[in-house]
Amino acid sequence: MKNNADKLDLRVKRTRKFLFDSLLLLIKEKDLENISVNEICERALVHRTTFYKHYEDKYDLLYQGTRAMFDELALTVEFPDITSESVANGITPTHLIAFFNHAAEHREFYLIMCTINHNKTFNTMLNTYLVERALYRLQGGSLNNRKPQIPYSIIAQFSVGAVKDTLTWWLENNLPYTPEEMADYVAALLGYGIFHTYGLNTDMMKT
Repeated sequence: MKNNADKLDLRVKRTRKFLFDSLLLLIKEKDLENISVNEICERALVHRTTFYKHYEDKYDLLYQGTRAMFDELALTVEFPDITSESVANGITPTHLIAFFNHAAEHREFYLIMCTINHNKTFNTMLNTYLVERALYRLQGGSLNNRKPQIPYSIIAQFSVGAVKDTLTWWLENNLPYTPEEMADYVAALLGYGIFHTYGLNTDMMKT
């Protein structure tokens, strides 16, 4: 029974992957609004009835496929506390390293989604995902038991915007730096800003 269940689960995962990959390819060619379920199924070699066993419509496919990507990323991410020592010592947060590694591994996915302007659904999901995690770290951090001079929500939005734009540039320019280097650079740039918002002297940061 277990082997049959495993085979069924594998078949479902494969079908969902084919459908999501087909949607991504079509998004490269046309606006999401102009993509039909028939086109997705034909590209994936999957029957319409099978599609509707898994998804309500193309938007549900996009949401669930993207959510699966984020869930995969979350499994590899740890969110350590933000401390003055970690920032001052230039310790790159593990979540940034994991994020850039994930983007490099799934470059086509991120490239399509980050560079196609009409894909507002994905951009909203990506922004929400990153902001939630930024707030989690900021609100749980303890930079010398201080509170920032700027609201957490603004710090999170600004930081996420910087990461997203930098990620897009990195992808469009054929990954000129390693994921680890990108994580280091972004952490250093954001670290100075975080120190300032907490009223701490940036001279504390090592060069």
